Amino acid sequence: MTKGESIDLYNALHKVLNLKGVKFGYAISRNITLLKPEIQACQKAIDMSEEFQEFNKEHVELMNKYEKKDEKGKAVMINGEKQYDDELKEKFEKLKEKHKEAVDAREKQVKEFNELLKTDSDVQVYMLKLENLPEDINAGQMAGISLILEE
Repeated sequence: MTKGESIDLYNALHKVLNLKGVKFGYAISRNITLLKPEIQACQKAIDMSEEFQEFNKEHVELMNKYEKKDEKGKAVMINGEKQYDDELKEKFEKLKEKHKEAVDAREKQVKEFNELLKTDSDVQVYMLKLENLPEDINAGQMAGISLILEE
């Protein structure tokens, strides 16, 4: 199992917390506990630096400032996407240049994080037998936790 699969599994485990069954519940809670330190480490690896957070804050402010609005003050949407004044692109490029180091560092961080997700996880998950699955589990939920299922 890769670190990326660990994250997917962790999220899927949270989606089945409400299902019943003693052995099922035990397996779910135990795996959440086992995976949590790795998930936290991955989260720490992708957290934004303070410098990039400042860039991001200014970016959001720019987007809000140059967002096209209708006569009621609501965002103009075309095909589900907000529309922006033409000036935004130029202003955004200037903002990226102002924060070049932070933007470059973030791009490098994201690239390294994506590579990290492909590496093997050291977590040994607790396996769950098919016979201990709750009857009301659906196919989507089952697919999400398939890494911990054994026949």
